[in-house]
Amino acid sequence: MKQNPILVQRAIFRRSAAILVPLVLIVGLATDSLEAQIASPSRLARGNVALSELDLTLLDQDWSTAKRDRSVTGKPLNIDGETFAHGIGTHSNSLLILWLDRGARRFQAKFGVDDGAGSSASVRFSVHGDGRELWNSGIRRKGQTPLGVNLDVSYVRYLSLRVEDAGDGIGGDHADWIEPTLTGVTRPPVVVSRLPGEEGRILPGRQWVDTEGNLIQAHGGGILRYNSLYYWYGEDRSNGYVVIGVSGYESDNLVRWKPLGVVLPRSAYDQKHGAQNINERPKVIFNPKTRKFVMWFHYDKSGYGDSKGGVAVADRPEGPFRYLGQHRPVEKSTFRDMNLFVDDDGEAYVFYSGEDNGTMHIVRLNDEWTAEEKPMVEGKTWARAFVGKWREAPAPFKHGGIYYVITSGCTGWAPNAADLAVAKHPLGPWKMLGNPFSGKRAGRTFDSQSTFVFPQPGAPPGSFIYMGDRWKSEALADSRYIWLPFKMTGARTRIEWKDYGTFKGMGKK
Repeated sequence: MKQNPILVQRAIFRRSAAILVPLVLIVGLATDSLEAQIASPSRLARGNVALSELDLTLLDQDWSTAKRDRSVTGKPLNIDGETFAHGIGTHSNSLLILWLDRGARRFQAKFGVDDGAGSSASVRFSVHGDGRELWNSGIRRKGQTPLGVNLDVSYVRYLSLRVEDAGDGIGGDHADWIEPTLTGVTRPPVVVSRLPGEEGRILPGRQWVDTEGNLIQAHGGGILRYNSLYYWYGEDRSNGYVVIGVSGYESDNLVRWKPLGVVLPRSAYDQKHGAQNINERPKVIFNPKTRKFVMWFHYDKSGYGDSKGGVAVADRPEGPFRYLGQHRPVEKSTFRDMNLFVDDDGEAYVFYSGEDNGTMHIVRLNDEWTAEEKPMVEGKTWARAFVGKWREAPAPFKHGGIYYVITSGCTGWAPNAADLAVAKHPLGPWKMLGNPFSGKRAGRTFDSQSTFVFPQPGAPPGSFIYMGDRWKSEALADSRYIWLPFKMTGARTRIEWKDYGTFKGMGKK
C-alpha cells in the first residue's frame, strides 16, 4: 500500500462541549523527509483552525519571514487605517501550502496591502486547490479597504495561499492575510513545503529542506563529486550574520540532501577574532596526490578589515576538517569572495576578489593545494584580471578547452547584473562578454549572486548547472538557492529562468 507523500497519520477526536480535540498519532513517515508541522490540539477548537496559529516556518516568501499576528516588519497589522489582532503578515512573492486531505469545509479570510508597505506596493492574492486557482483578488494596492474571501474547500487535498507582485517588482510589497481560517475541520492541517507534483524536483528560489526537514544551510557554497556521491559545503547562517561554521551535505541525486553537520566549526578558527570572525564562500576540492580534501574560504573579521584566505583539510569528505591557518596569497592584497578550480592537468587555482574588490586575482596552488605556488611570479603563477572592474563571487568552469567565469558586481547583499568572461588559460588574459542571463529580472541575475558552476550529470557535454544565492539580508538563515541548467553554445550562453528542474540524472534515485 502506497504511503501518503507527506505522512501517514491517524487522527482520533474526542468530543467535549462540542469542541473537537484531535489526538494525533503518527503511524509512519514517507520515504522523503517530513516537511510538516501538525496543528496542536489547542489549535483545533469548535472545528475551526486559525492558520496564523500554525508553525509558519515553511511559509515561503522572497523577503524576510512571515509574522504571526504582526506585519512582515513586526508592527501591528494595519490595512487602510484599520488594526487587526490576528493574521499573517507576509511579503510578495509568498506561498503557504497546506495538506488538508479533504479534511476542511471552507476557507475564509480578509486580505489587503499593509499600511506599512511602500507607496507603490501592489500585489495579487490568490487561493489554489490541488494546483488549480480557485480565486484571485485582482491587483490590490496600499490604501484600499480590506476585502474578504470565503471558499468551499471540502474537496481540496492541498490548499495553497499565494501573494504575488503585480508586475512592478516586489519592493515594499507588505501583504496581510487577516484571520485566515479553515472551518468544518475534521483533521488537523499540515504545513508542507511542496506539492506532490514537485517532489524530486529542484525548485529555484523556494525553501529547500534536508532529509531531516531542516532548511539547508550551505550558503555561498559549492559542490564536490566524489565516489559517485555529491557533497555540498557552504556557510551555516542559522544564527544570521556570524556563521556557525561550514556545513556539509551528502546526496546521490542532487535533490535530497543528508546533513553531515558542521564539518568546520567556528571554534576551529575563532582564536583571532572570536565571535566577530567571518567565514564566507567555502569550497572543497579533493587532491588525488595527498588524498586530502582541501577547503578554502574567505576568512575575515567584522568590517572586512583582515581579508585572508582560510585553509583546512580532512581525510574524508564528511570531515572533520582541520584548520591550518589563514594568509594572503598576494601579501599586499585583500582576499575576499573566492572559488577553487581544478584543471584537467591536475593544477588547482584559487580565484578571489583582491585589491579591496577592485581587481580579481587568480593564483595557482602548490602541490598540496594548501597555499600558493612559489616563487610567486605575476603572469606565470598568478595574474590580475578585470582590473578596476569591481567584480566578486567568481564561479569558474571549463568547456571545450576554453575557460569561463561568471562574476557579480559589488553591491553588498543586493543583486546586480552578472558577467561571463572567457580565456584560453586560467591566468588569462580574460575578456568580459556581458550578462549571460536572459529574461525578466536578468539584470538582477534573477535576484541571485553566483557561487558555483558544475557539469550537469547525465547531460551532453556543455551542459552545466548555475548555482546562485538569493540573499535575504534581513533573514540570512532563510536565504535561498537558485540552481538553473544551461548549455554552452560556442563561446556564449543564455541562462534562462525555470520554475523547476528535473534535470536528467538528477532526482531519480
